[in-house]
Amino acid sequence: MEKVQLNITPNQTIKVILNGQNCQLKIYYRFGKMYLDLICNNNVIQQGAVCTNRSAIIQKETNNFAGNLFFVDLLGDTDPIYKGFGNRYSLLYVGANEDIPRGFLP
Repeated sequence: MEKVQLNITPNQTIKVILNGQNCQLKIYYRFGKMYLDLICNNNVIQQGAVCTNRSAIIQKETNNFAGNLFFVDLLGDTDPIYKGFGNRYSLLYVGANEDIPRGFLP
């Protein structure tokens, strides 16, 4: 499991390597919710995923991305909002062959 560093800003694009995969994450705020787009090795994996607490961002299996992303509220049970990035809300990458800690994620 790996934590993805986020800025405390409503709209951001992050380039990160996750388990050897070149990823670009676009995280943005619209209509009171956070959304996420994921491009991995120049393949669009996910567009417009609604970010909810402890729910998998990638809903369909794909050969172009191994693993999944989850937002986690460390202080309660609410969906992420950019003002809490870095202290309340974390974005976690869980590799395809990793076990999710019991009780941490669904």
